Amino acid sequence: MIAGSAALEGGSNVLENANFAQKTFSNTFSPEGIKKYSELAGQPIKTIDDLAAALKSGKVSPSNLPVEYIVRDGNTLILNTRTSQALIQAGIPRSQWSTINQTGNEFFEDLLTGQLSRNGLTSAGTPTVRPSGVQNNAN
Repeated sequence: MIAGSAALEGGSNVLENANFAQKTFSNTFSPEGIKKYSELAGQPIKTIDDLAAALKSGKVSPSNLPVEYIVRDGNTLILNTRTSQALIQAGIPRSQWSTINQTGNEFFEDLLTGQLSRNGLTSAGTPTVRPSGVQNNAN
């Protein structure tokens, strides 16, 4: 049962210190995401706000929204930025997120490489993201 133990290493807090692989995100899901989440909720879900509301109302459970991640160079990077933002907006702690480790999956590894490259990020990623078109005026 060593393999099972390794898979559970870190427990449900595997994403506790995870970073994002992009700096910004669109509030609107892709056509595939809209279809998937609308079917899941039994109502139209087009945006992060819609999905967060469905989470808050209980129409969608966090267990139905797996967040995929990759560990690269010792850094855990979240691949589903919009889904994770809906979970955050709904007030669901990362320890309650359902996760899928895609480390070593060539398709997802290539997606991650593209995200990091387009965003000028290293394998460390970024701890924060902002909606597209919104400037960070903190500095």
